Amino acid sequence: GGGMATREEDLQVRVLRGQCEDVFDMAWSPCGRRLVVGSLDHKVCVFEDKSVCGPWGGAGDWRVAQVQQDHRHYVQGVAYDPGGVYVASLGSDRALLVAERKRGGKGKGRQ
Repeated sequence: GGGMATREEDLQVRVLRGQCEDVFDMAWSPCGRRLVVGSLDHKVCVFEDKSVCGPWGGAGDWRVAQVQQDHRHYVQGVAYDPGGVYVASLGSDRALLVAERKRGGKGKGRQ
């Protein structure tokens, strides 16, 4: 059905492959349609569910929506703001970067 999974056998497994390798951290957007990951190859990747029915109502059509490689070292942590507009990432280079999500284009990094 279209509800939340209540048993382990109700869960659908998806392997998301894209531009990022060796994921170190990940965070869901507040809406549940995006997943941001930070990786050891200095990248922050945003995956987005492009399916019509949404993340909990079907199989999902997850695609890479954005890739940023602004850190000089591996990305230790990532987080969305509560409104789902900004993505913060912390690198092992001690740089905290904040990117604004823009529809149909890449966000601008800020320090």
